[in-house]
Amino acid sequence: MAMAHLWLGRVARSRLSVGVPLLRTAQRQASQNRVVLIPEIPPDDARTNPLLKPYSEGLPQFESVNERHCFFGLGKALLQFEANIGAIEDRINGGEVLDFEALFGAIDQAKCEYESVWYAVNLLHVTTEVLDRDIFMKLHRRAERALVVRMSSRGIHSQLKRLQQEDQKTQNLTPSQRHLLQRYLTEYKLKGFDLSENGYLELNETWLRRLAEAKQDYNYKMMMSTQNFRASVNDPQVVSDFPIDVLKAMALDSSQPTKGPWSVTLHPYLYQKFLEYCPDRRLRWNVYQASVSRGDRKQDVYNRVVAQVKEINQYRQDEAVTLGYPCFSELSMETKMAANVDNVKAMTTSLLGSAKSSQEMELESLQAYAESRGFDHDLTYYDIPYFKRKFRRTFLGLTDDDVRDFFPLPKVMNEVIKLCNSMFNIQIEEVKSGFQTWHPEVKFFRVIDADQKVLGHFYFDPYLRDDKGYPGADKGWFIPVRPHSIKANCQPLGALLMSLPVPGYGKPSLLNYDEVGELMRLFGNVLLHLLPKSEWSDLSGKFGLEWDALELASNFMGHWSEQPEIVSKLSGHWSSNEPISSDLAVKLCKSKQHMAGLELCQELYKTSVDMAFHDSECLSESGPEIANRLYDQYLLIPRIPEDTFPLNFAEIMGGEHAAAYFCRTWSKMLAADAFSAVKEAGLDNEEEVKKVAMRFRNTFLSMGSSLPMADIFRQFRGRDPSHEALLVSLGLKEIHKPKKRGSQEIAAN
Repeated sequence: MAMAHLWLGRVARSRLSVGVPLLRTAQRQASQNRVVLIPEIPPDDARTNPLLKPYSEGLPQFESVNERHCFFGLGKALLQFEANIGAIEDRINGGEVLDFEALFGAIDQAKCEYESVWYAVNLLHVTTEVLDRDIFMKLHRRAERALVVRMSSRGIHSQLKRLQQEDQKTQNLTPSQRHLLQRYLTEYKLKGFDLSENGYLELNETWLRRLAEAKQDYNYKMMMSTQNFRASVNDPQVVSDFPIDVLKAMALDSSQPTKGPWSVTLHPYLYQKFLEYCPDRRLRWNVYQASVSRGDRKQDVYNRVVAQVKEINQYRQDEAVTLGYPCFSELSMETKMAANVDNVKAMTTSLLGSAKSSQEMELESLQAYAESRGFDHDLTYYDIPYFKRKFRRTFLGLTDDDVRDFFPLPKVMNEVIKLCNSMFNIQIEEVKSGFQTWHPEVKFFRVIDADQKVLGHFYFDPYLRDDKGYPGADKGWFIPVRPHSIKANCQPLGALLMSLPVPGYGKPSLLNYDEVGELMRLFGNVLLHLLPKSEWSDLSGKFGLEWDALELASNFMGHWSEQPEIVSKLSGHWSSNEPISSDLAVKLCKSKQHMAGLELCQELYKTSVDMAFHDSECLSESGPEIANRLYDQYLLIPRIPEDTFPLNFAEIMGGEHAAAYFCRTWSKMLAADAFSAVKEAGLDNEEEVKKVAMRFRNTFLSMGSSLPMADIFRQFRGRDPSHEALLVSLGLKEIHKPKKRGSQEIAAN
């Protein structure tokens, strides 16, 4: 690993000089007594490193990949990518005029070659212990910097401007080409390429650099604050109802999960499950306050983030003003379907009325239920998950473990595939040989179109393992392994990853209802990645989608698992294949709406705090002052004194969702509206439902980001999106169907 510093730290932009062949390992250029060192190039090639095998020559050879292959292979690939982009610059600087096909064709080819290596390394990092985490994170950050090189070139920027001017005169570009061109120009604009030289330097060398440093400090302190908390549980009665996967994660010896002591941390999934299952209110409070007090704990002064949050806010405002925007929230709208802050506020206002009214009734109902169970306190945030779970058990008449018996993974997977095949006119089939995987449990699938053309492939890695990333049993990932590009002749490849219970004791892996829904949602990402018809990788799948539409496909597919008719088909007892009763299917779907008003109000509150925090009019207020001012407009339960929100709002402070937290709710709104077209067709009308599903495929799935999402949505729905369907799907508003009119009344009109 001695080569690490050559790639990760020695040069800011480690690509080879103009026209220098990549195989030359080092070069010294002497000019006026100066020596420029070019980073060493590893000797790896396709013969010695399986990761560097061209994607055109077959599937990845995962079984023979080791840590050295990952490190040197990705290092070689990122240097090659930067050299390829440099070669495009050389052609432009040499006076060559590139048309759209020549410019984007060269970029797309280089991008597909690079991403096929990078994504494979990402996949192995999540699913195996091939790569040390610290090494991977350094390499990953370096790889991210390499990818943006294509949007950091003066030469390419000038060529893009020329193409735009020509198109304005001749209208010679197709709508998808024009959209891709505009996307690149927007990215260049946000990097300061439309500014003067002084403005460019001020943006990149001052504000963005200081912002990156402040975010790095913030993330480090939040990480330490999170990791520093650990509480011990010694009483077996406290954990007697805990799910086995949670006990394994909490036990000192994961092979003996029922043997204490157990340790609870602030890992998101463990934190969530602890609040749901812990019967001891004092212990719940301790864990809850540890989470919400991060960032400004009096007993943890070294990890206070007040100064960093203030700096982050100021530097983002400086960034926005330098680029010509009144505030950072307006800058953020450049990459969002919402288009402007007023539309975000309109969505929030439209949803809040019904959500808050429902919140009040939900809290009254849950309070009464808790009191009937002997609870003699006012409900607060660390009580609600526990009593919500208890209410769910009473409502269903079954525990989550009882429900599992009706959802064996083979049955659920088979029915999900049948649904996708039927609705989208494709054939998903398992491949038994001719491929390599990173673990024997991994399955491999092929997706075929109606004309027998292979559209792409995906891996399915379903089970919990010690060497595998763990977001939680009810969470998973879809990781792209290769992008889709017709121009670069790259067929899409992906991986669906979950952490489901391992089969055992003669039983298959058994899923609870939440895990069934997550599997269905992940299939939305599978379809989005494998079914595009766009020519360019930048316009395929999630690549290039507006941020607030990223989860449209996954949320759309998730709605299928909330329809009683579909839930019945997905079920089949592991021993008898007997489906659940229609009554239980209805109750399971209804249970998804429990406390939906409170949960939506919490999301809307976070959205409003995020937007206000990044509004120039609120710069005189601190984050906590903004949060306190807005709180009563959205939520009814008093905050505990230890709550430091939004100092601990990591998604917007140190993450990438600044002035973009609303995207989660916006995506849900789009998906609910899209799925309402299915319900309008009538789930019992199979032919009409198939027509709607094919329209969904031919717009959202096939087109990817070939056009602005607003245009694609109008093609599918015939209008702009409405918030009404989201409220209906959450049970916060009833559907008011028009009365049927008799034939005489119709004739009279």
